[in-house]
Amino acid sequence: MKQINLLKGSTILLSALILTACGGGESPPVEDNGNDRGAIEDDGRDSVPTVVFTGVVADGYLVNAVVCLDLNNNKVCDAGEPSDITTTGGAFSISATQDQIDSNPVILEATAGITIDEDTNLAMSDNFTLTAPSGSAFVSPLTTLVLAEIEANTNISGYTIADASAAIQTALGSKVDVQKDYISEKISGNAEASDYQRLHEIAQVATQVIATNIEVVATAAVEQNSASTEGEQYKLVIAELNEDMGVISAAVDADTSTTFDPQAVVAAVSADTAIDTTAIDTQVLDQKLEESAVIADLGALVSSPGGLNWVWVDYENSIYNGLDTGTITYNAGTDETTDVEYDVQSDGSLVVLTPGLRGWALAPLGWVSNDEKVKVSAINPDGSINWDLQSGAGETYSALHISGQLIDVSGETIAPFIVAEEGGFDATVIVGNSVFRTGAEAHHPTFTTTQDLYVLSDWDGCPDPSLTGGSCNTVIHQNGDGNSSNDEDATTMSAIIEPSAANPSIVLTDASLLNAVEIGQNPNLRVEMVSDGSANFYTIDFASNAATKVDTGTWEQRTVSGETLYLIDVPASLQDNADVYPGNRLLLAERNGFVRRGKFEPTGSVDSSAGWVFNEIAWQDILDNYAE
Repeated sequence: MKQINLLKGSTILLSALILTACGGGESPPVEDNGNDRGAIEDDGRDSVPTVVFTGVVADGYLVNAVVCLDLNNNKVCDAGEPSDITTTGGAFSISATQDQIDSNPVILEATAGITIDEDTNLAMSDNFTLTAPSGSAFVSPLTTLVLAEIEANTNISGYTIADASAAIQTALGSKVDVQKDYISEKISGNAEASDYQRLHEIAQVATQVIATNIEVVATAAVEQNSASTEGEQYKLVIAELNEDMGVISAAVDADTSTTFDPQAVVAAVSADTAIDTTAIDTQVLDQKLEESAVIADLGALVSSPGGLNWVWVDYENSIYNGLDTGTITYNAGTDETTDVEYDVQSDGSLVVLTPGLRGWALAPLGWVSNDEKVKVSAINPDGSINWDLQSGAGETYSALHISGQLIDVSGETIAPFIVAEEGGFDATVIVGNSVFRTGAEAHHPTFTTTQDLYVLSDWDGCPDPSLTGGSCNTVIHQNGDGNSSNDEDATTMSAIIEPSAANPSIVLTDASLLNAVEIGQNPNLRVEMVSDGSANFYTIDFASNAATKVDTGTWEQRTVSGETLYLIDVPASLQDNADVYPGNRLLLAERNGFVRRGKFEPTGSVDSSAGWVFNEIAWQDILDNYAE
């Protein structure tokens, strides 16, 4: 895979342009420098008359920077694109056809050690890129935000440069036009000079944030073996800048120093402007989805012969254990749903999977097997779906509404679309760097529960499940008798509920005096359930046998379908350790002679983190390129 360093090659292009400008003979050939830059081919329009397009570029005015028209919209200045080197006052003059000027964004590439910032008369210490909408005679960090705003709203009909400019102006709390040359305007002596001075200071800070984050993202992309291009990484940087402009503007406004120092403001906002570099490829996909996605017709997908296809990665504790997949199809004529699951073999072939016990779900007549069999109940006019979750015997225990967004993934790398629930999985180990064929589509679904869901989990790994009612799902109960050797699997909830809190202070020096149960898969985390509905959460230090109260919450008892349930509100700070998703509640209930742990997902819960589903072409591409 070609690894990308942002602005790699700028010095080569800059030197070539300077040589040409100085009459230095023929231009040198374009180097193959290992990135995604490429010469722009002759478009056959030599006879089309050219005009001179002039403008200026600024953080402060930038001298010896490359400015070009981005004919292939890849956010870099390629050899063959109309370009120039800026001179005093950041001025550029580009010869191009009027159509090229009107149709292509303007790109500025500043090169460390070569480009001079007239604010300081010093060479820039970092490479960076700035952009502006087509036809812009001024390029700055602020016009960069305007172009990003336009690109983020390409799916909105009639969205204009003026709309984008107004949005950025509002975000900055500015009284003046963010596309104007703030340097010339601030020295013009007009009544708005101070407003333009403010924009100049904001731009100075923004430029340094851009430069820093470009390098951070490029480094992370190499470390992650990312398939992303320079342009895609750059768009992540500008998206982060857009989110941070409120913080940057406020910090500039709060600065009271006699001489404005942008580096001091950058340092003050560094924690807020630091860019998230986890899963670069996933972030790129998410951004593409936001920019180019359309509302998915999931009804048409599930009703198609190839159906709605999903993949699930068995990845736990950073160990890859295999891939499961499945297809759901719906026949509206017969109102029949087919839901088949497969185990993907090492060569990509499929074996029909008979799922083992996944636990129990609460249906109207009591606990049933949580088989997660799908029964489509409605195809809605907007393309969304309603479906029920059923046991293998056809008992419905939950209902969901599924909507989503569609992205055409033709030519896209497959690996980033295969995600594990745990996160951190690099799918290139199973599909390499292969790409989707033409016609491949990925859908990003959003699930909304339309019926309360109560689930008790099941898992294996205990020595003998028959000793605990056929399931390894049990919770350790420390009964508070002062002897930890008596701690055992809880069998009744009545023994767990305590009349009064054991310790109102923070630390209990003898944890064995605490009547509490283990929650989640973290053996150190326990909850004390008090009869007044309060819940106290403790962590246990087994070395010192001390219990430290770390947070508090509440619990309630509820009877549903004849079953007594205990629902615990776990504080947000502990949800990850307790294996509780935001919006859900921890569920405890007696089942087959033991207390079991599970979850309560209330009606209206929304989950958009479930990965991707695919049309038949995309799904087959995954299987055809799969190898363990």
